[in-house]
Amino acid sequence: MEQGTLSVSKAGIVATLKADCSVLAAGNPKKGYFDKYGDEPLPKQIGIPPALWTRFDLIFTVYDIPNMSYDNAISEHIMNSHRIGAIIQNRDNAENSEYTEADIQAGSREAEAPISKELLKKYIVYARANIFPVAPAEVASRIKGFYNELRQLKPQDSNRPPVTARTLEAIQRLSEASARIRLSNKVTLEDFETAKKLIEKSLRDIGLDENNKLDVNLLNGLNSYAQIDKVRSAKNLIRNGKTEQEVIETLERDKKIDPNHTKSLINHLLDKRELMRTPEGGLKVIA
Repeated sequence: MEQGTLSVSKAGIVATLKADCSVLAAGNPKKGYFDKYGDEPLPKQIGIPPALWTRFDLIFTVYDIPNMSYDNAISEHIMNSHRIGAIIQNRDNAENSEYTEADIQAGSREAEAPISKELLKKYIVYARANIFPVAPAEVASRIKGFYNELRQLKPQDSNRPPVTARTLEAIQRLSEASARIRLSNKVTLEDFETAKKLIEKSLRDIGLDENNKLDVNLLNGLNSYAQIDKVRSAKNLIRNGKTEQEVIETLERDKKIDPNHTKSLINHLLDKRELMRTPEGGLKVIA
């Protein structure tokens, strides 16, 4: 995907086709909401394979958090749109309708977007066809420096750097995109700063564990190191003959893990057949 090509092998024909396009994907979590610190990494919650997950330049999670001003704006937009439709139906079908074309025009102005869809399409088409930004040496140096900084954010318990060369390409692409949206053929430091903020926001969204530490596994669509450590600790305690309640109490005392999280973890391991309940009601490690 990041190379902009599509490989085809069909009916004896093997070819590599150019597919220079942007990919925007959205996915709904299986539970209806993102459980950032749950038992499954984010890709599994929305059914995206980790190999595909790492191909995207930016990944953001959207949480439904109550916000009075935002909620009011959404509800007002929905109600205005519905009202316009109702007015049109009333004018066209009701006898002696009191609504006129002026009412429809007034309502449409309230519901219309700041930029029309047609104008936005033309703007994007023009920018892609006519603008080809180039990063001068100063900007290229800043991009390289930022990439090297990210590479140094290696967690203490991992030898793997948090980002790969794909991230460097992503910073470059985003900087160029920022210039292109300004219809500029030159990438400026402001464009780089825009790309930097987007990359940092994406890393915070998907790469911080429950201890607010950058986790390489999360960035790669895998379970966090903290989650793996919880599973390992719980299984070791069970192997040593601890009861479920003793496991919960020990993890709370030694690792400051919330009892509800431990209960959820044990249930998850039971569902995955990594644990089983013995006839006496205890727990046994299977895998």
